[in-house]
Amino acid sequence: MKSGEAQKNSRGPKAARLKGLLLVVPTYLWLIVTFLIPVLSVLMLSFAELHPATKDILRFPILDNYATLVINLDYIFVLLRTLLLTVAVTVSSVGLAYVLAYFITFKILKNRYTILIAFQAPYIASYMMVLLAWRLLLGRTGVINSLLMSIGLTNAPVELLGYNAFSVWLVLTATWFPWLILPIFVSLEKIDRSLLEASQDLGASPTKTFLKITFPLSLPGVFVAILFVFIPTIGEFVAPSVVGGTTGLMFGNLIYDFFLKGYRWEIGSAFAVCLLGIVIVAVVALFRKIGFEKLMESL
Repeated sequence: MKSGEAQKNSRGPKAARLKGLLLVVPTYLWLIVTFLIPVLSVLMLSFAELHPATKDILRFPILDNYATLVINLDYIFVLLRTLLLTVAVTVSSVGLAYVLAYFITFKILKNRYTILIAFQAPYIASYMMVLLAWRLLLGRTGVINSLLMSIGLTNAPVELLGYNAFSVWLVLTATWFPWLILPIFVSLEKIDRSLLEASQDLGASPTKTFLKITFPLSLPGVFVAILFVFIPTIGEFVAPSVVGGTTGLMFGNLIYDFFLKGYRWEIGSAFAVCLLGIVIVAVVALFRKIGFEKLMESL
């Protein structure tokens, strides 16, 4: 009897472990198929020399593909412009989202979630449709410039509203900031209001209360918002193609051209690995700054 009960008790933990393993296996398989295998394939191609026609590997491993980026100043310039534009989009979209999230959290008492949904409602439409709408608005002969000239505010088209890097920044900021409101809103809503009241009772000004209590406690949501906008923006190539003109192209456009126009998969892979490395460094820095668990609290 005792041996039979012992066997049943030993089966319990084993069954629980097996059940837990079966639950996580699909997730791991999904990550392997959709992330690990593609990344390893691109990484391998970045160190290879391919035949121009058959795409067979002629030499492996080599560093010539990475040398193409280093020795070509035009590519380095595009990479630096991409990093600068990505940082600008991140700062502007997160800053605008923070202001709106703060206002919704502390100033609006009713229908908060309706307002949150309303900000995101216009972007339920296709991303390409939104970009084409922006293309109609911008440009030397776009709706905005035509309107400004028709009402007499300007005598000539405003060059800043043409197809350039500024237009890319404007479109990406307008596209991303509505989605960043939610994680910041979640962090702000979780703040214990008694802390804010105690700060005011002790004589702290609203500005000091914000800098010492509100903003530090909302940093998890801010960092999540930074990840949400930084990672996709640094590899963006659709928006620059639509509204970037010749001066607003980004590094993602080079990768796209190497893969689908020039058929230099090995060079495109090397450039993609460089972008991936930058993203990994940024993500690791954020995780070390705030911690994984605190970041997940805002999701």
